[in-house]
This record gives sequence, C-alpha cells and structure tokens, in this order.
Amino acid sequence: GCLLPFLALWGGRGGAALLGRLVPTAGRPLAVAAAALFAVGGAASVTAAILPAKQPRNAAAESLLAEIPAAEGPFRLGVRAPRVQVASAWLAAFDRLHREGPNVPALLAPSLVDRLAGAPEGEPAAVEGAIVLARVTPLLLGPSGDFAGLRPLLEARGLTVEEAGTSDFPLLRIRPEPKAREKIAP
Repeated sequence: GCLLPFLALWGGRGGAALLGRLVPTAGRPLAVAAAALFAVGGAASVTAAILPAKQPRNAAAESLLAEIPAAEGPFRLGVRAPRVQVASAWLAAFDRLHREGPNVPALLAPSLVDRLAGAPEGEPAAVEGAIVLARVTPLLLGPSGDFAGLRPLLEARGLTVEEAGTSDFPLLRIRPEPKAREKIAP
C-alpha cells in the first residue's frame, strides 16, 4: 500500500536530480517542477495499475451466461453483437466448464449467423443448415429481433422456438419438437 506512492515520489526526485545534472543552467525551480511532474505521473500510473477499471455493462454476455445453467447439454451459439461481448461470454462459459459440466457453447460461423438474420427466406441453404444443426444440438440465436423472420420457417419445419435470455438481450432457443427428439434418439 504505502510503498508504491513512496517509489513514485522517489522516482520523481531521481528524475529531477538527473534533469538538474543534464541542464545545470535550469536552476532549482525547474528541477522542483520536474520532480512534481514525475511524482504526479508516477502516482497516476500506480493508481491506474491498482484500481480496477470500470467495465461497461455487457448485456449480451449476461444473457448468454444466464442460459448456460438452463441448457440441457451442449448447444450452439449464434449472436449478432460486438465480437468482444461474445468472446467475453464464451470465455466465462469456459471458466464455468470445470464447475458445471460440459455446457460450453460451440460458436456458429458468423457468416451463417448473418445469413440467418434479416431475410432468411432468401437463404434456403442457411435455413436448412440451421435446421440440421438444431436437430443435433439446440441453438441459441440473439438478439431475437434480428431473427424474427427465421422463427416461422423453423416452426414450419417442426422445431420448437422459444424466447430465452434477458429482457436487455433476448435470445431464441431452437430445438427439435419433443416427438422429433424421440425419433432421433437411438
């Protein structure tokens, strides 16, 4: 605790002494000002290193992490959010892996996610790929508003599409109908 400010002040004093030797005509007032600047800079860097930086709220990660305990086994994740938010949720999922079991999501290819969002009726291959994947492992897509056009296409093909996640970042949970799962099970 007390050692770091002392080191910052000591570094400032040493910097001022060095400046005084390099520029002998500068005089004592400049050396004192330089020492003060070195000390303030050192104290600012020490403070920044010690105090945690406030992280912005990550609604996507909160929503995704809320779904991990509810997942029945592994699932696939397709999210249209900044990559940093998705990556932080994925890393937190890995952190939970050793505590809660094998519920770490596999990430869907961003190109597939982008093709499924918006107007999926114009992307029959992407929709068919999502159906095949959802029959094997549940899918989580979000935010749900981006995939509104996909919902009726999947329901028409016998998949269950449910709202999940949080109100700040709603998700769609897509899985086979219970009868379809019984047919697939060995």
